[in-house]
Amino acid sequence: MRINVLYCLMVAVALCVSIDIAWAGSGEVSPVERMLNSRNESKRLEGAKFRIAKPFLKRTPMGVIADEIDMMIICSTEDDTPDMALKTAEALKGYVLVKEIDDEKSEMAIYVDKPQGERFREIVIVNARPEHSVLLFSGDFTVQSLIKVGEISEQERKHLKKNKVMLE
Repeated sequence: MRINVLYCLMVAVALCVSIDIAWAGSGEVSPVERMLNSRNESKRLEGAKFRIAKPFLKRTPMGVIADEIDMMIICSTEDDTPDMALKTAEALKGYVLVKEIDDEKSEMAIYVDKPQGERFREIVIVNARPEHSVLLFSGDFTVQSLIKVGEISEQERKHLKKNKVMLE
């Protein structure tokens, strides 16, 4: 009888642990991910699709952290209605604005979800120019990795300005 009780307890514990692991693996959907998933224009890249896109991503400043990215969603917002702009703003309420860029090449705002210590799970880029879009990068990021992206982006912008002056 004691063996049956012990066996039942072990099965119950194993079941609870497996449920917890499945729940943790599924993750909670963030407000920005939920908003982007609701849009027909959104393209979700993860797994094999993301591996195919990775070489193209590596040509951008985000390329320095491409190995930290698990999934990305790209969504054109060219034909956005005022209602969708409000939904985007609402979804971003819990995020931290990291930087706004407005130069001759582009206009964008970069957000991250609330960091847990030095780590965070999402980077959101809202582009107003040259093309209206929202990009969500999901992964395991550090503040240091975000600084690296900023440095590469700044170097790229300086290089473009230098070349523009030389052409004029």
